[in-house]
Parts: sequence; structure tokens; C-alpha cells
Amino acid sequence: MRRLAHILTCVVALCALLAACGGGESATGLTKDGRKIIVFRTMQLRPTFDDYFLPLFAQYEAANPDVKIQWDDLPYPGYNTKLMTGFLAGKAPDVINLSSESVLVYADEGRFWSLDELLPQEVFDSYVPSIMEEGGTFNGKPYALPWYASTIVTFANAALLREAGLPADAPPLYYEDLRGIAEAVRQKTDAFGMFPIYTEAGILRTYLEEGGQPLFDEAGNVAFNTERGVRVLDFWTSFYRDGLAPSESLTATHRRPIELYKAGKLAVMATGPQFIAQVRSDAPDIFANTIVGPQLRWKDARVHFVALHTLSISKTSKHPKEAAQFAAFITNAENQLAFCKRVTIIPSVTEALNDPYFIEADDSIEGRARLYSAEQARLGRVFQPPPELNRLDRVMEATMEAVAQGRVTPAQALADAQEKWNEILRR
Repeated sequence: MRRLAHILTCVVALCALLAACGGGESATGLTKDGRKIIVFRTMQLRPTFDDYFLPLFAQYEAANPDVKIQWDDLPYPGYNTKLMTGFLAGKAPDVINLSSESVLVYADEGRFWSLDELLPQEVFDSYVPSIMEEGGTFNGKPYALPWYASTIVTFANAALLREAGLPADAPPLYYEDLRGIAEAVRQKTDAFGMFPIYTEAGILRTYLEEGGQPLFDEAGNVAFNTERGVRVLDFWTSFYRDGLAPSESLTATHRRPIELYKAGKLAVMATGPQFIAQVRSDAPDIFANTIVGPQLRWKDARVHFVALHTLSISKTSKHPKEAAQFAAFITNAENQLAFCKRVTIIPSVTEALNDPYFIEADDSIEGRARLYSAEQARLGRVFQPPPELNRLDRVMEATMEAVAQGRVTPAQALADAQEKWNEILRR
């Protein structure tokens, strides 16, 4: 305990030192010629997109000569740790790029501006309503502007499907069909039909909701321990118990199925459309046999989740109104559409999402994937994390592992998981 206290004391002292040492432009928020500095923190975008962002900043500064944009791009590893260090030192960036799941944590701690204090209502009205409501609004207040999004699509290796004696004109549409596909591929080829993820990011909660089983009831009570929930859990874990999923799938992350697919050892892959570029460049022979379809769904449920990046304004900003106006500029229809045409992502603004680019597909794999992803974004949901999400996710991961290994029945495991969720959320 003494060692922990010493470490915490050192952290606080370091933050104080950082704050005290900050001088000149960073301390005043002004350039030497009196322009307002807006620090724009993004996640792993440089240098790939320098040729998009740098002219955009120049355009904004030309229209707003009293503003200077300072771009601060950081790699994904350690991103949140460095952000929290900045908050503790009173030196957080003005405009902050985060996933929608991370925004709630900072908003609950009072670290972000409620944007209705800084921007007019028409800005919020420009985004897809469900995305704005679920991805940018917390406790009834807008704390983030939606930016770029992605949804899952389905890729399949047509050559492997044919080798297994299966239809190869399109990927499967329904989860109910996966079992037969996995069995045929495993019996007739040296590949696997499907590579479920079991212990990454509490994936069971996603499987449950996609299966039509909400995590909470309308009163906000934990409510996934149902007959439907048990069926969903049993469906996914049976792939592992019956040898239809690789043994490594119990601990693998979402990147491993992509590697297996590129190696020609996986028939069906569910992932974001942006990953098809990796297949094209790394495995052109596999790309030549790739077909694409919409995200797999259950026959009696259609739930698509939208992965969303957002922009929020730090309460430490010396120029919050200007920062919010810049964030609105970055995420407006014109600029989102231009960004989405450079990389396989989906806009969150209604006008951009209704552009012909997202309605009229060309005949390429990328074009069809784009249309499927855009349609799902219009209908999709953004996950709103409950408190203590990391602890809740660990429960889900342990549940999946225990059932997949046959150590407990799906019914008992889900009942235990619900009880543990209740214990965590009552504290």
C-alpha cells in the first residue's frame, strides 16, 4: 500500500509539473500573433491521411483567420492513458477523437462540454437520428458529434464453398445456416467454415443482442438470462465444442480470422469492409475468389451495430466555442463524404449517407460492401455502454470460455453471468 501511495504521489506530482512547465502558446491558447489555437487530437490517422487533413485545415484557417489548427495524432496503444494524463495536467486537447463507447466515461466525469451550449440545433439535426441519439447523446445531452462509422459485412471464399459442395454465388445470409456450412467445409476441405471470436471485448453481449436478446429490459434491469439468450450462447459455443472452430479461437482477437482468410483456411469471414483492402494487397488469389454480402443476421431478428468515431470538446479548452465549430466543420456532410471516398468508412451525416456514392454501387467487391454497410448504418444501433463495462465484459468472456470448454451448461452459465452483472452494477 505504501508503494501504491508513492506511485500515485509521483503521478500527481508529474501532472502538476507538466502543467507548471507549460508556457508560451500552449499555456495561453494563443499564437504569437494572437490567433486562437485549437488542438485537434486524432487516433492513428497520420501520415496516411495528411493529404486530406492538411488542406482541410488550411481551408478552415483561411475562412477563420483568427484560428490556428494544431493537429496532434497519436497511435492507438496508450491513447486513452495519454488523454487522461492530459486531463489531470489541465492540458487536454480541445477537440478529441474517441470511439463512441469511450465518450460516456469522460462525459460522466464532467470532462466534456455539453455541445448544446456551443452549437445550434441544426448541427445535431444533420446527423442520422439514431446515430446522434445513441452515439453522441448521453443523459439527454449531446457530448459528441458523430464522425465516421463502420458496420460488419460478410466475405466468403467462393472456391472453398464450391470445394465443400456448397452454393458459391453469395455468402450465407442467416446465422442459422452457418452450422451446416461449417460442417461441410470441415469435412471436405482442410479449412474452417467460420471463426467465432469468444473472449474479446465481451463479444457475448453483441451475440446476444444480435440474436434479439436485449441485455436490459425497459426498466433498466439486467435481463439476458432467457430461453433465447441460452439458445444464442449454445449456438456459438457449440462450434468450439464440436471442433468446427479452430482451437485458437478461444483466445484469438478479431484480427486472426482475417489472417486465416487470407491464407485460404477460412470460408466465411464477418468483418468491416475496410479489411478487404488487406485481402486485395496481401492475398490477390484469395481476393479473386471473394464474394461479399450483408452482415449475417438471425431469421427472426435484424440487429446491426454501428462502430462509430466521434469528436468531443474538452472542458479544459480555452476556446470551446471555436473548437466546437471546428468539430462541426470536420464532420459536416461535404467533408465526411470526401473522407469516406478515400477510405472504406461510412458517414454519419444524413446528407452524405444519401449521396449516390452510397446508394448506387459499382460491380466491385468494395462497391457492394459499401452499399451493404451504408444500408446497415441507416438501420443500425450504436452500443451505449453501461457503467463498469470492462468488468461486465470480463464476465461475458469467462462465460463464453467456460461453456465452450464444456465446464458448465449454457443455461447455468448465463444465469451465473446475469447474477454477476447485477452484483457489479449494484455497487
